[in-house]
Amino acid sequence: MQHLPEPEEQRWILDGLASLIRRGGLAPFVSAPIVETNRRYFPEGYSPTLPSVDRLARRLMQYAGLGDLDVRLEPFEPKEVDDESVLADFRGIEKGVATFGLNVEQVADLEPIAGVLAHEVAHAFRQRRGLVVDDPDEEELLTDLTTIYLGFGILTANARWRFRKGGELQGAYAVTRWVTTAAGYLPAQGFSFALAAQLVARDPAPREWKRVLAALETNQRAFAEAALEKLAADRERLTTALALPDRTDWPPPVAPDSILRPLPPPPEFEEWGDTEEDTTWNAGHPVFRVRESHVVLSTVLPSLIFGIGGMALTGVLWGSQLGFWAGAAGAAIGLRTGLKGRCDVCSDPACKAKIPEPAATCPGCGGTVAGRIDHPDQRLEAEERLGQPRMMR
Repeated sequence: MQHLPEPEEQRWILDGLASLIRRGGLAPFVSAPIVETNRRYFPEGYSPTLPSVDRLARRLMQYAGLGDLDVRLEPFEPKEVDDESVLADFRGIEKGVATFGLNVEQVADLEPIAGVLAHEVAHAFRQRRGLVVDDPDEEELLTDLTTIYLGFGILTANARWRFRKGGELQGAYAVTRWVTTAAGYLPAQGFSFALAAQLVARDPAPREWKRVLAALETNQRAFAEAALEKLAADRERLTTALALPDRTDWPPPVAPDSILRPLPPPPEFEEWGDTEEDTTWNAGHPVFRVRESHVVLSTVLPSLIFGIGGMALTGVLWGSQLGFWAGAAGAAIGLRTGLKGRCDVCSDPACKAKIPEPAATCPGCGGTVAGRIDHPDQRLEAEERLGQPRMMR
């Protein structure tokens, strides 16, 4: 399998990114957060309901710098459009409202819908900034490239090509199913190459490269690794190709928390069926226990409260010289209380519900508890060891 685009395609990608930087501004390409499908970036989480898709679209609009626009979703059934495989489409901006069509049968899985909506939001960005070109095919390719520029590269690269394998027992037989889905116009290698160019241009700490690579699908990760190796070998050439200014003129990185703003109440979609939050969307898929890591809140803080309280009570109020020992005893009680209060949480980044010790399934998402890991970042490797498909929610 070829891991890199052809040289001509590589030049087209870099020229396209340079044009976006020149016409759209430097900040999104070098400073915007590279978004993942987890609660750090989408704090409401996701359930396969239309109000949840509305939340997702509005958050993407905020990341794209279009948070001043209202959002309207117009659900449609596949039979109502020419291409029944369409997940969503952009229908324009009018009177401060960006309208998106949404295939109501394609909202079950977050990762493809996030990638497709990211593409449609990029269409809205291009229209708002006057970047649209006349050739429809070229415009779609440039819109894919715009998703990288805006920080949506993980979302759209993963949506470009996804492979899932699953199985079940039917009587005495084991049945295995393979499912592939694809969305987007750039080839998967093109998405990964453009995302790698963004990472190398930013020259972040190694952990940022690792974070992005860990969030990619297996093939896209391999493509990105090959592109990173090639582009990092001559970063100055990449900087020149992208026409980047001196780093001292760059805006600082932007954290997700500084972008996200409160959302209006979601609209009602009564005509399109149930909108109750689904707490079984991970049913049949493995999740893992992760020990809650809020050590300061769960252990140190109670220790200080008990310790200082003990010293104040005995040393100040009673004038006793035993205040120190009372404080130490109080700290020990607080530490024990805090440690006992810690619990396991679900490894799925869109869930993170508390999992009681006897539970065999997660009460938040319905996933099957398959073991314990030390950190949520280990969940993908743990799933691969089980031979299970990755689920991103």
